[in-house]
Amino acid sequence: QVMVQDTVLPRFDPFPTNQTVEANTTFIYDFNATDLISEVTFGVNDTAFNINSTGGLVNSSPLQFRTYVLNITINDSSNNKNFTYFQISIQDTVIPKFDPLPTNQTVNYGDNFVYDMNATDNIGIQNFSINYTSLFAINVTGGLYNISTLELGVYIFNISINDTSNNRNSTFFQITIQDLTPPRFEPQPTNQTVEYGTDINYDVNTTDNVAVQNYSIN
Repeated sequence: QVMVQDTVLPRFDPFPTNQTVEANTTFIYDFNATDLISEVTFGVNDTAFNINSTGGLVNSSPLQFRTYVLNITINDSSNNKNFTYFQISIQDTVIPKFDPLPTNQTVNYGDNFVYDMNATDNIGIQNFSINYTSLFAINVTGGLYNISTLELGVYIFNISINDTSNNRNSTFFQITIQDLTPPRFEPQPTNQTVEYGTDINYDVNTTDNVAVQNYSIN
């Protein structure tokens, strides 16, 4: 009597290598295994993943920001089993981005400046910051505003965004303060009637948000 048996373990071919992937992405990895007798079946010990009959591993739910250590098993038709540990590290190296990119602004002298910065990130925006804190402030949602009176001129400063993984991005932003408001008469001059041959003496008063430079007549 000759008894033929299969006691040879299936093996991974090639041997799987640990993986690092970006957060909030779909993870896909293909395992391959060989056996002397039959096709092998695959298994995984973590319900956050599924593995199909040909060794295709994919996450079945969003992956947390951590390292997963999985036990991958292979089994042949003779119930010979083999396994290996497989590590997946979830990282965030994607920098946040301005969306839309800020556009330079022109503001009338004396007006308050308010501008809304918007940014997106694959994980989350931590904060906004600026390098011109003596005159401007920016809140956690990207609202930029002046905290002091802005003089005529051009202000150029750096707007930075930082995500929860400390990935940073920045852009230069320019605000031009101009005097766009014409001066006005206050009060409005009233027509006058004078006697022929007498001098005219009339006081015209004006106001301006910056300063009145001169008066002229035609």
